[in-house]
Amino acid sequence: MYCPQCGNEVQQSSSFCPKCGSTMNPNSTAANNFYTASVMVNKKSEGLALILSFFIPGVGQMYVGRIGRGAAILIGFYLSIFIIIAFALVLLLLPILIPFVIWLFGVIDAYRLAKKYNQQLLFNDGQPPW
Repeated sequence: MYCPQCGNEVQQSSSFCPKCGSTMNPNSTAANNFYTASVMVNKKSEGLALILSFFIPGVGQMYVGRIGRGAAILIGFYLSIFIIIAFALVLLLLPILIPFVIWLFGVIDAYRLAKKYNQQLLFNDGQPPW
């Protein structure tokens, strides 16, 4: 409970404020109004929390004071986007990569076979090895 005169926090059982000496009546409207006013000073805007989280997920939670929850949402959101993009790139590149790998294998294999063929020609006195 708070003193209606000075705003000092007072124990519920006290009948007067130890700071200013004002009489305490827990049912008085002045005490309730002061408490309501002190709560309203720390109030957070629901609209701002909504807008912050709309543009950057997790920042609305951080604005309200839930830093850990906001960080988890923020990290989870960007991690999931990274996974989706990586998966999409693999699915898009895979049809291109398979023919490329086969082509690359063909190029390297042709080079090696020609080299082996030439070595066999030297070894077999100019006779084709196969």
